[in-house]
Order: sequence, then C-alpha cells, then structure tokens
Amino acid sequence: MLLLVGYVAAISFLGYIISSVIYIYFQILILNRRKPMHHLRYVIIAVISSATSYFLFVRIFGGVMIPAGLLG
Repeated sequence: MLLLVGYVAAISFLGYIISSVIYIYFQILILNRRKPMHHLRYVIIAVISSATSYFLFVRIFGGVMIPAGLLG
C-alpha cells in the first residue's frame, strides 16, 4: 500500500513514465521476494510496460493527458 501511495505522490513530479518504471520494478521485487532476483530482467519489463502503456494512452486512445514530469 505504501508503494502505491508513493507512486501517486511521485507521478506529478517525476512524470508517468519514470514513476511507472520505478513502481513496476519494486512491485515485481515484492511479488518475487522468495525467488532468485533478476534485476536487469525486472528493469527491462518495467521499462517496456511503462512505455507500452504510455504509447497506448497517448497515441492510440486519442491523446489522454498524462503527467510529463521531468521529461516534460
């Protein structure tokens, strides 16, 4: 729950893509805590997931406004 609150708080400052990458990465770590860690794989998954969802919302669904943050 704390991770989700941090994500919502960070999204306006860091922007959607950076906040989502960080959130997804840490969410994967939490969900796989008893398994061997593959940090590079988790980062790649987080980046691809964030970029794909950004592309879908902004390009496909007609320009949904998403916070740009630092990349803005």
